[in-house]
Amino acid sequence: MTYKSLEEAVSCTQTDQIEEASCTETQQSSKIEEVCGAILLLLVLVLFIGIPNIVTFNSEPPRTKFTIADASIVHFNLASNNTLYYNFRVTIAAKNFQNYIKSYDKATAIASYKDNQLTSVKMAPFKLSSKNTVRLEPIVFEGNNVMILEPQQLAKYNKETQLEIYNLDVDLDLDCYKVYIHCPSLRVPLISNGKVAPTFNSTTCSYKDDRW
Repeated sequence: MTYKSLEEAVSCTQTDQIEEASCTETQQSSKIEEVCGAILLLLVLVLFIGIPNIVTFNSEPPRTKFTIADASIVHFNLASNNTLYYNFRVTIAAKNFQNYIKSYDKATAIASYKDNQLTSVKMAPFKLSSKNTVRLEPIVFEGNNVMILEPQQLAKYNKETQLEIYNLDVDLDLDCYKVYIHCPSLRVPLISNGKVAPTFNSTTCSYKDDRW
């Protein structure tokens, strides 16, 4: 083989190696571009699909909202034999935020005073139409209970008697939905003495499991 032929062979070999290397780099670059394109597409899908779902989740309307719209006491007296005689009523407003009718067939209202349960009352079944507020019939709590108040609790009772405003708690047991509604520290005025009673301040209740 002549020198010229050897030189041409070497030149051809180097050219083939360079072209092969260039081809390999092009393939690697193409693969990188494909991976980057796939990642970019995935991010776009997350942005356009994920964000609307997050917004929908965060903006989900709350469950039924219960409010003690009105309350008043006709009689409330702790006798010397530690028996509390009481007669009071509360009016509840219920607001449905959902787009469908809600039915409450089994509901119980429970009244308490100073951590002592007084009585429970079965509520009449009621329905809430779509995104509507209903004012339910007044619930009357009446009866007597023997209770032993701690000195601090008794002092608070005496103070409330002077003000003719008593702090009562009302819970709602919505048995059909397995949830409890808590309406604490209701400042309920006494109206039996013929005086102009203070206006009751509407009080919003909360779900005992802290979800709304």
